[in-house]
Amino acid sequence: MALFLAGELAALALLAREAAWSLARSPEGWGLAQWLPALAAAAAGGWLLSHWPALWRAAGCTYAGLAPGHGGAAGRPAILVRLHTGADAVARVAGSWDLGGLALVLALEPASGTPPRTLIIGPGAAASDSLRALRRALGAARREQAPAREAA
Repeated sequence: MALFLAGELAALALLAREAAWSLARSPEGWGLAQWLPALAAAAAGGWLLSHWPALWRAAGCTYAGLAPGHGGAAGRPAILVRLHTGADAVARVAGSWDLGGLALVLALEPASGTPPRTLIIGPGAAASDSLRALRRALGAARREQAPAREAA
């Protein structure tokens, strides 16, 4: 994740440099069609730079297993998150998206500590039996919440 973010930042920096060179070489200047993508790239680069510390800390967090007894009344599974500092935090899973063998993406709500809002679990990042247990817990939570949503 950290390498991906660094690559995105480098790509945006190269795009901004190329845009500045193109503007300097153009005798008539840019029109609206050239300014909009350049401004969008600059805004995205600025957002990445301003959020870089939080993104870097979130990319350093890993899944450390299920947290028994922290599920709460909503029936959502709770997980342990190992923070970039080595400390553990507990978070409830607010939503999840399984991207096949590529990754499992979790939207988190803190139960204790300060885990990231989103955790991406890639292959090899956690033991396979631990990931199977997490997927079973997520499936059970979906099955329990489906009748409640239909009744409402």
